[in-house]
Amino acid sequence: MKSSGTLGDPGEVFNPLFVTRVAERYNVNQFSDYIDALLRYRVSDNIFSCKATYSHIVGFFGSSKSFFKEIKPTHIIWLYRRDIVAQAISLARLNQTGVAHSIDKNTKAVIEAGEKFKYQRLTILKCLLSIITMEIRSVVMLKRHKVMPLYMTYEECTECDPAVILARIHNHVGTTQTESLPFSDIHEKLAGEQTRSYQRRFEGEHKLLVCAVARLRNLYLNLKFS
Repeated sequence: MKSSGTLGDPGEVFNPLFVTRVAERYNVNQFSDYIDALLRYRVSDNIFSCKATYSHIVGFFGSSKSFFKEIKPTHIIWLYRRDIVAQAISLARLNQTGVAHSIDKNTKAVIEAGEKFKYQRLTILKCLLSIITMEIRSVVMLKRHKVMPLYMTYEECTECDPAVILARIHNHVGTTQTESLPFSDIHEKLAGEQTRSYQRRFEGEHKLLVCAVARLRNLYLNLKFS
């Protein structure tokens, strides 16, 4: 989106891990000044964009109501993992080792994390339920504010031509790409062999649960409420 030059700079500016660094960059230390700086300096073609989870929104603004009041988003793109079990395993891996999934699979930290990451059924289950909870809360938030999102998955973003993905976003937002720009595909392979192995084991142990989760997500990720 950033490379398009017309869809803002969708960074995680409300992620607690990055807020202090962003505030220092713009030399601000007050809530209102921080918002003003974002809306002034992180805009392209009069569009401000950001990447935020439900937790980021509530954690930074205190409530979704405050977020919609301050930022006034007109369009939402909901990017989610189609393979929620693999996502839960990745989250469990992060919680257990402190190392996030990396594009560079050969770094020392990633290799060591893979060696330390052990299969823990209950941890994966807790991560799975946590993801579902956040998704449902996100649905409730969007329904309350009557904003219908464009649903997109990480999987399709890794499989499709970036130009096709960008065209879908432009169509949703109501903008156009003014010129042809080169795209760099930075999406990583989402699951390694260790994740797939743990996934097969977890799905084998929880067949009914996995089926129920799939049906539940099919309901709330296809709601129409604009």
